[in-house]
Amino acid sequence: MANSFRITFEPAGIAVEAEEGTDLLSAAAARNIPIRSDCGGKGLCGKCRVMVEPVENLSPPAETELTVLTADQVASGYRLACQATLRGPVRVIIPAQMVDSREARGKSGLTGRYGVEPSLVRLILPETAFPAREQGIAQSIAGWLTERAREITDQETLFQNHHSIRQ
Repeated sequence: MANSFRITFEPAGIAVEAEEGTDLLSAAAARNIPIRSDCGGKGLCGKCRVMVEPVENLSPPAETELTVLTADQVASGYRLACQATLRGPVRVIIPAQMVDSREARGKSGLTGRYGVEPSLVRLILPETAFPAREQGIAQSIAGWLTERAREITDQETLFQNHHSIRQ
């Protein structure tokens, strides 16, 4: 049977018990403590960067961590929560910018808050002829798609910016 150790997540002050060899990201997720991890725990994005005390109670930095974190960060006690595994009791400090806020992420220009798993419906539209071009091609496509979707779903489809339609 594996040893169990205490992990205290700050700034929330939540203490959890986890078995030796458990990575910090999994231990946090098991208690619904949000730590951002855009790459899904593969050690590629660096978004799960946390500060740990004492670092001696974790596994040595993995090769993936050493490519993401700088030498100064590693020396200061920073680790990737998805790669660092437990070997003893630790205190984990989650920087504010690394907390998973459940907002839409990326470079898409989206603003606002959206669910982690938004409701999406994939529509397969039957083939029909594309209407004559009335305005710019993007506006024509947006209008045509909106009308076709309304025919099938009886719901309004909204294109906030028809310039987002690309080939």
